Amino acid sequence: MTVWEFYSKEQQQDYISFIKMYASLSKMFNQKSSTTGAPYLDSKFQETIYSRSFGAKEVDVGNTPHDMLSVLVLKE
Repeated sequence: MTVWEFYSKEQQQDYISFIKMYASLSKMFNQKSSTTGAPYLDSKFQETIYSRSFGAKEVDVGNTPHDMLSVLVLKE
């Protein structure tokens, strides 16, 4: 089972919708020249979306690799 499967379809769709909205606006904020046309997605904003969509707790202290705390409950 993947982490993605722990979340409800509603939570997954909420996350996808926010990422799509942000990506569609990203050209306005991109400070780097892009030859691929790929959207620029700031990691801090992605973390905020993740926290909001999945009820995770932001625990970033000192910019460590562990920015989010999610409690996953196994489905039986």
